[in-house]
Order: sequence, then C-alpha cells, then structure tokens
Amino acid sequence: MAEQYSGIRFDAAGFSKAALPSALMPLAREIEDACIVVKEAGLVYGIAGNLSVRCEKERQAFLITPTGTGLANVKARDVALVQEFDFEANVLRRGLGRRLPSSETPMHSLIYSRMPDVGAIAHLHADSILDEKKAAKLGIAITERALPYGTKESALAALDALGKRDVIVMRGHGVVAVGSKIGEAVAKIINKYAESLRI
Repeated sequence: MAEQYSGIRFDAAGFSKAALPSALMPLAREIEDACIVVKEAGLVYGIAGNLSVRCEKERQAFLITPTGTGLANVKARDVALVQEFDFEANVLRRGLGRRLPSSETPMHSLIYSRMPDVGAIAHLHADSILDEKKAAKLGIAITERALPYGTKESALAALDALGKRDVIVMRGHGVVAVGSKIGEAVAKIINKYAESLRI
C-alpha cells in the first residue's frame, strides 16, 4: 500500500508565488496535455503522480506539476517552475508558480542533474505495474526497498535503478519513466501497463 501523502519534505524557502512567464506556457501546456493522456489511460490515482519537463534555456530548470493535486485536475497555469534546487541541502533555492512544486521535486532535480539527455520525467502510480512479480516478468528494474516518498533516499534509489534504463518501479511507490519529451515518458508507462495486463 502506498504511503499516505503528508506534504512536501523539502525546504521551499526560495519559492515565490507568481504566474509562470508566458514564454514557458507552451511547455506547461505539454504537461497539461500529458495529464489528460494519463487520465484517459485510467492511470490517475487520487493525488498521486507527477510530471515534469526540462526547460531548454536553463538546462537545470524544469517545470513540474504542483504538490497535492491529482493529475486529472492539473492545468497549465498550475505548473510550477523549479529554477534551482539544492539536492544536498534539500532546499528549493529558486522557483515560482501559483502552487508549490511536487513533493517529488528532489527526485526530478536529481535525475535532471545526473542524466543530461533526459528531457522529461513521468512518475505514476499504476497498481498493475506496482505488482513486483509482473514488473520482474516485464524486465522492469525495481528499487531494492520501499522508502518514504519525496526524500533524498528515495530519489537516490530511483536514480540508481534507472542506470541506463528508461522505466523503473519504485518499490511500493509507483513507476518512473524518462524520455526526451513528456509524451514519450508517459507513453512508456502506458505501454508497460498494457503489457502487464496481458501477463
């Protein structure tokens, strides 16, 4: 059973409540469109899950869905901008949006910093893929143990499991996929979900 949501677990000291710059709205709309695809695929589970896209101009900056909001309800205007996240200190140094970024911001930040070719990340909670036996049959890597969401430890475990892979299962906590675009990352999970239903 997935851990119950209890808010973010990082210091959001550098977050400013403000609307996204208009130049970033096309990327934010890509996230909104991907959320619709996830909903239509039947992979929305309450407020669980988060999607992000790397910003081109600032390579470490990224847009991410807000915390505490189900993907079925995310609109482009709700997406948050993470400009600088200090993973070691677990502090959001610079960011803005109408709502705080996802509780999984540390994981997204770490993956972007260590995997320069990744342009987007999808983290969903799909019960069929969470079944570790099915994941193993599909050849999906699984993190060694269940860890509390939104922590440095869970982020490091996800990064380690990804290695050269593009889809992993976080034990007891959903599926993570990376891709060049958010539509690609989401499609990878949907395809694995479809495969899992045939097992």
